[in-house]
Amino acid sequence: MTLWDLISSICALSPLVASLGVAKGQHTGVAGWLIAVFVGAAMGIATVALVRTVVSRAIDRLVTGKPPTTAAEVGVALLYLISLLLGFAATAASSLLTSRALAA
Repeated sequence: MTLWDLISSICALSPLVASLGVAKGQHTGVAGWLIAVFVGAAMGIATVALVRTVVSRAIDRLVTGKPPTTAAEVGVALLYLISLLLGFAATAASSLLTSRALAA
């Protein structure tokens, strides 16, 4: 398992867990839990797809057969940070969407 796989797992599971936490906190029935699973899974899958696409394209541009430089290493480190921040943003968005969907 690489670090990218770990970040992808975090980006996929965090929105799902946040949505389920909202559903549990609002004491919804089975329909609420299903909405939470749907919203969390959709946000998680979309986040992983976005992170994987952006990272693969950025790494291809950073390392195009040239030896690694400090600029390339800094670029990859920034991609790690941006990926984690995107995962946390997806978690917040997922819990917000779930709470609004369950309130309606």
